[in-house]
Amino acid sequence: ELVQEGIVVPPVRIASGDRWVEEVLEMLLANVRTPEERLGDLMAQRAACAAGREGWLALLERSGEESVLAACSALLTYTERRARARIAELGAIRGRARDVLEGDGTSEEEVPVVVEVSTVGDTLRLDFAGTSPRVRGNVNGPLAVKPLDIGNRKVEIRAAPGFFPELAFRTERVPSAGGEVALFLIDEGSLVLENVGVRVVPLKDEALKVQSLVAITGSGRCALRGCSVTLGGEGGPRLAVVSLADPASAMMGVGSRPTPGEKPAVEIEDCFVRGHGDLVTVRVSRPFDLRARNAVFALAGSVLSIDGHKADNAVPADPALVAFEAVTAYTTQYLIAMRATMTNPLHVPLQVTAATSCVFVAAEGNPHVYVDGVQSEQELKRRLSWQGKGNAYSPTGPVLIWQSLERTDNPHLYDGDQWIELWGRGDEAPSFLRTIKFSGYPAAGKLLADTTPADFAIVSTDPAQPILTNRGADVDRLPRPPRPANEE
Repeated sequence: ELVQEGIVVPPVRIASGDRWVEEVLEMLLANVRTPEERLGDLMAQRAACAAGREGWLALLERSGEESVLAACSALLTYTERRARARIAELGAIRGRARDVLEGDGTSEEEVPVVVEVSTVGDTLRLDFAGTSPRVRGNVNGPLAVKPLDIGNRKVEIRAAPGFFPELAFRTERVPSAGGEVALFLIDEGSLVLENVGVRVVPLKDEALKVQSLVAITGSGRCALRGCSVTLGGEGGPRLAVVSLADPASAMMGVGSRPTPGEKPAVEIEDCFVRGHGDLVTVRVSRPFDLRARNAVFALAGSVLSIDGHKADNAVPADPALVAFEAVTAYTTQYLIAMRATMTNPLHVPLQVTAATSCVFVAAEGNPHVYVDGVQSEQELKRRLSWQGKGNAYSPTGPVLIWQSLERTDNPHLYDGDQWIELWGRGDEAPSFLRTIKFSGYPAAGKLLADTTPADFAIVSTDPAQPILTNRGADVDRLPRPPRPANEE
């Protein structure tokens, strides 16, 4: 037992320059049974390191840095080529092994270790799905992904060819402050995620209000291409793929007011997003750009959720711009929600500049669009505008609802005909359908967090619309999410 029988030594220098740090050396040698032998070992290790250093310096002096680095690169390339050639000789194979650690020292509960090995051409894949996460005892240490503060830098994360890794929150490693937490924090910088999966599971922290994959505080940019995102689990904080924080206050100790004339931008292409939460959450109404192309959003939540702006603060004049192309959205709340309260009643104008060839399905009786805090249809049109072409709408209730902040009258409900009348030629050739049947969802016992892109291929509609098969996302181009780590 470490506390009873051992000694904890933090990282300290045992040598500095060409001298031992005598106090540290004496402390270490006083706590071993054979101090003379250990001193000999330490001296030999130090001498070996010194000899290696001198050898490298002499090589660099003789051959030059460029030649040495080229030789190192060639050696690594040769080793990889030989290893890949040997893997290719194995052919297409697959094997799986499972074992357990019999307790972690704090309990007798088994700790599973699982690996599935497969070959694809000259590539060897190791899949550890089913392996236990970190336990309390000192027996395993799975890699943790800490939040990355991008700030004003440009960061790109792309999967290697043939791989589709998955990033995830580790509860014990993600700090939180100010009620918000994110895996990536952006101020004025930019982030590109390409061909990766992300799993956002609610953290066990009662102080959290919003938990997201990406949080943008300034006028930064974020692009997701060829990605899958799973927002898993009910309860806990509000989940989102992207959160646009209040630019008037710092989030988690970082952030600044956006540069005048600039605004945050979110781009989503060839992506599949599923689970419990929102695609984009805007904490305080502000100008932004959101563009989504060829994507499926299967959400027990909203695609875009915007909270109001404070009445005592100046509302930016620039609008928020949204464009959807070949998007399939299945939502249990709203496609777009513009919320307002007595303290946060205002919104910057939201302009849907282009919604083209999309399929929008609203479940559980909710409308596609919900606007709060407007007093008239004229004010509604000042706050929201819509340009569309060739979209299919399948609400289980009204298409749009708006109501006043005071709630002095009933909500104003718009059906398909009223939607067409509201936007006129702004929405060309819309189709309003009672039902759209997908190939695999809804289905008995299947959760949104368990769906795949293929589940949202259109099978039929009521009334029948044969041309509808050309609308919405091309699900064959979308990534299939990795299996969760607790599945075997």
